[in-house]
Order: sequence, then structure tokens, then C-alpha cells
Amino acid sequence: MKFPLISFFLLFSQFSFSQEIDCPVENGVIYYNESYDFRTKRDCWNIYKGSNPSKSTDVHSEKPISVISVTEGKIQKILTIDKLITVLVRRGDNEFYVYSNLNSSNLKKDDEIKIGEEIGMIDMKSEFSDYGDYVLDFQYWQKTEPIDVFDRLKCMKK
Repeated sequence: MKFPLISFFLLFSQFSFSQEIDCPVENGVIYYNESYDFRTKRDCWNIYKGSNPSKSTDVHSEKPISVISVTEGKIQKILTIDKLITVLVRRGDNEFYVYSNLNSSNLKKDDEIKIGEEIGMIDMKSEFSDYGDYVLDFQYWQKTEPIDVFDRLKCMKK
């Protein structure tokens, strides 16, 4: 009885997590050593509570970035912290896509967005990048669980 149940789980998980996510940046590059190895501001505030770092992937570009949506959905929230904009796109009841470090966006809460539509622009180089370039911080969440997307983003990798 255990073998069919385990086989079903493995088969189901293969289909559930094999989705590939297109690159939110044209000609973007992902550097493995900078991938999801830092804490978000929310996590920093909660370090003493034992929180784990969020799994985010940095997408770099040598040119200003027009950030595009990798999914259809609804704008759930737009945050501005120190002149940097974060856009949260909700897809269905339990999927969230987070685009951070934007310098501008024309979207507002409850806007509908489709795949390939512009989320915003990054036209200022990141002061935190070792490469001195433009950086998008991208995250994907299912419910309250951050999901590692490094191997599923279709960007060039270095």
C-alpha cells in the first residue's frame, strides 16, 4: 500500500514543480552566488523570532531593465521603501510573484496583468550589486511558502 502512495506523490510532485518560469527581464543574467542568500527586510525584522531567509533570485542586467510579468494575475499590493518599489502579483488563491527594486511602475492595486505586460522599470544601478549593474529581486510564493525558482527561470545563468 505504501509503494503506490509514494509513487503517486513522486509523480504528482514532478508535475507540480516542473513548471518553468520565463525570465522577467529581457537579456537578464542570474548569478548563482547571489541567488536567494540574503534576508528580506521583513525577515530582518523577525530574525529574533527564528525566521528563515526568503528564497529570492536576483536578475542582473547591464542596461536599464523593463520588468515584465511572468504570469497573469492581479496586483495585490504595491510597496515603496526608500524610493524602491515592490509589486506583488497574485495568481489564484495561493500563488504570489514579487518584483522588487523597481524605480517606477504605472500599476495600482487590483489592476489585472497578463504574461509579458510591463510591471515597471529599473533605471538606476543597484548600490548593493558587486557587478555595478541593474538588479531585479524576484520571488515566487505558494501560500506562505517561498519557492526556489533559480533553476526554473529561463534567464541566462552565470
